[in-house]
Amino acid sequence: MRQRANELGRYFRGGTAYLMEDFNWELRYQFVELALSNGVAVMVISRIHPRRLDKQFLLKDAELIWLTTTPSNDGAKIRTIMPDSSIKIHMTIQGFLKEKRGAVVLLDGLEYLISQNGFNMTMKLLQLLNEAVSISDAIMLIPVNTDALDESWLGILRRELHPLTDDGIDAYIGGLEKVN
Repeated sequence: MRQRANELGRYFRGGTAYLMEDFNWELRYQFVELALSNGVAVMVISRIHPRRLDKQFLLKDAELIWLTTTPSNDGAKIRTIMPDSSIKIHMTIQGFLKEKRGAVVLLDGLEYLISQNGFNMTMKLLQLLNEAVSISDAIMLIPVNTDALDESWLGILRRELHPLTDDGIDAYIGGLEKVN
């Protein structure tokens, strides 16, 4: 557990929500895959169906939640969360972070949340999540396609969240691969 914390701390600050601008979608999942392999608790809320994620990445120990308006036909096997339920999204992530201090959360679907709720409501959700991450010493990754958003919205996001560079995540993944 101590080594895991040291490895994360070399590249990321606990208690920080990171904005991942224009990252290759596979890179974000490789990050959580490596975090899991180093004993870090991980929650992934994504627009990508959990079965697809399971086929491509080693995420069996992650808590996977599909961000969708489509109810799951698999009963309890696939957890879903509605994009227009900001309160439920917040409570789900906050509950996970209370149980798993120092965890990693990947919220993959920011553009979808904005399309379903509007920018202001989504920004309020991100501000609440940022506070929950700070309190729990967690790391939150929020990918965004900058081409999909208005420049003024990006400015607000960059002010609220810590921009993460390609170099930062590449260094982390490379560092963990050397350790393993």
